[in-house]
Amino acid sequence: MIGRIVLPETNQKLTYSSISIDGIQQDTFLSYTIKQVFTNTTGQNTDITYCFPNEPQFCTYDSLFIVDGKEIRPQLRVKEEAKKEFEEAKHAGHHAMLGEDIGNGLSSFQLGNLPAGKTAEIHLKVSFLADINENGYFYKFPLTHRYQSGAVTSNNSDKPESFHFATTIKTQRDIQDLKVSVDGTKDVKDAHNATFVTNNPPAKDAIVIETHIKDEDKNVAISSDGYIAITTYPYFEGPIDSNSEFYFIVDCSGSMSCSRINNAIKCMRLFIQSLPVGCRFSILRFGSHFETVLPPCDYTDENVANAMNLLDNISANMGGTNILAPLQHVSDLQASEGFVKQIFFLTDGEVDNSDIICATALKNRSTNRIFSIGLGSGADPGLIKGMARKSGGNYAIIGDNDNMNEKVIEMLSSAISPALRDISIQSESTQTEMWPSPCPPLFAKNPQSFIVKSEFTENILLSGTLLHDQVDIVIPVSRLDNNKGLRQLFSRYIIEDYESQLLLKNDESIKKKCIDLSLASGVLCKYTSYVGVDYESHEERGQPAPPLIQCCAMAPPMGVFGFAAQQCCFAAPPKQFNAMPMMHGMHQFGGGMGFGAPPPPPPCGAAPAPPQYAAPQMMMQQAMDDGDEMIARSSSHSSNSQEEQIRKQKVDGSWDDFNGVDKEIETKYGHKVASTVAAIAFIRKTFKDRLSEFSLIIKKALSFLKKQDKSVDWDSLINKFI
Repeated sequence: MIGRIVLPETNQKLTYSSISIDGIQQDTFLSYTIKQVFTNTTGQNTDITYCFPNEPQFCTYDSLFIVDGKEIRPQLRVKEEAKKEFEEAKHAGHHAMLGEDIGNGLSSFQLGNLPAGKTAEIHLKVSFLADINENGYFYKFPLTHRYQSGAVTSNNSDKPESFHFATTIKTQRDIQDLKVSVDGTKDVKDAHNATFVTNNPPAKDAIVIETHIKDEDKNVAISSDGYIAITTYPYFEGPIDSNSEFYFIVDCSGSMSCSRINNAIKCMRLFIQSLPVGCRFSILRFGSHFETVLPPCDYTDENVANAMNLLDNISANMGGTNILAPLQHVSDLQASEGFVKQIFFLTDGEVDNSDIICATALKNRSTNRIFSIGLGSGADPGLIKGMARKSGGNYAIIGDNDNMNEKVIEMLSSAISPALRDISIQSESTQTEMWPSPCPPLFAKNPQSFIVKSEFTENILLSGTLLHDQVDIVIPVSRLDNNKGLRQLFSRYIIEDYESQLLLKNDESIKKKCIDLSLASGVLCKYTSYVGVDYESHEERGQPAPPLIQCCAMAPPMGVFGFAAQQCCFAAPPKQFNAMPMMHGMHQFGGGMGFGAPPPPPPCGAAPAPPQYAAPQMMMQQAMDDGDEMIARSSSHSSNSQEEQIRKQKVDGSWDDFNGVDKEIETKYGHKVASTVAAIAFIRKTFKDRLSEFSLIIKKALSFLKKQDKSVDWDSLINKFI
């Protein structure tokens, strides 16, 4: 959430003299104040642009600028009015600023007529909700934006003279542990209070804080500003929901080469083997275009064997990253009668149309639930989280060295769990507004947040129907001081939903609601701008002012929506627009932008080559890379015959054959049952530290055994062989 200051005409930047970030975490609600100080060291009066990340799910509000000791607090106006006031004030020589959403997760403030040698302070407030999982509460506080790679943390960048980050943590539930991804001072004072402080600029692009909670029940609610924020992570049991049609969409762009594509394929194999009996499934791959690898089919032994063979031939050789095209294609497909669609998306990329992708996910959430998996450091967290949250699914961002299987199986478990439907939220106080509305269903071990407009109450009652039974969840509410940003966060979420709807369909009534809420709440939207003027100031302008928004270079038109994509001047290198025909499945405003694919990446570990058109030798190198992937995958198969045996499980959960069959069980129940018992025992013994990865495989196998003889305690029998 740290911005960057640039001189628009020169692409130079100014360095902060100090950065200070102070915040509080109360359960899952977070409120931070950011102070950034810099000096105009150009030697002349100048206009500058301050760009800062406007992260999805984060609300930035209540900005304050102090120039040469004078406070300027910008106010929100309709965009056209704000621009007019800014231009008039700037040309009159006043200190002035204009702030607006410039797209791609960035907002900008232009500061006009900043005097030479003068110091300026930028103050921002940020509020957001932490994520929740089986361990507790966690969040990532970004220090850079994907277009600001290394702006604060790179060894090659100018670090501030002074850096400070501090947070105070207070919880209703008992704290078990506090984990922070950067060095600093941690202090768990007691079961409900902790602090973290660091005064050294981190060598990473974000600070990740995990508050591990002892209690199994981690549902919490926080009251402030006449609103209550509720975060749930429900646990409930029920039969496996097998009426799902699973679509596995895997990124095969050039950046996925080597270990990432191999890990993705391993993940896909585990996914397919762990699917429930009676479901349907399909596989697609994408890059600059997309292809259907396996059309939707029944979950049979024959189709599973076919899918496993097809996965052997998948490589990272499809150019760029066009996520929208396959997502739109699958969203438009009609599921088989009686089935619901569940989409698993695996990608390592970032795109310039994440807002449209997330809007598409929101539009289709009633028929498509998305589970997005970000692979590696390049995955755009806003996109990965946005697709999942907008559609009612879940997400995981997995580092190159992380255990992918454990995380994705938890997601699949959530996808096939029964849903708590017909949700209602009740309290002693009257509720007049709620987000999201209508209430989405709740799934086991799948986080979901709500914010309701309601005065404080001791408890919130969340009720719903699980199959044919009513389930009631009582959630305790804690008090938080007012003016910490909960009211603004509620408005940010509503505005974000309005903006998503408007991206897909222009509706003047929704646009008016969006503008009205923005002006009333003080939260920026796409149709409003901040403007602030110090009318007592007057600076001589030595040269004409630069054009209004120079910090963003215009990309080619995006067609349907009539506007162009904007990229910040300190962004990654521009795309290479190769004159190549559009390929099958490309969308006119997808990640590929309707242009040819970029050159393939270098071999693993090599430095990237300078941008250029694809040449024959580069195609040869890509072929060699593809071969390396195949060899690595093949070696993995041959060197791990044990896991190969596990993969021979039938879709009903059984094994036809497995090493170590017990003769007594074989005599009594037959070879298939004895092989299945041997397989489960082998998995539990060999992979005792990784059992969560195999949980659905074991669950399906036990289900098979119980169908053979319900009177047998199969768990106890199997444990005798461990």
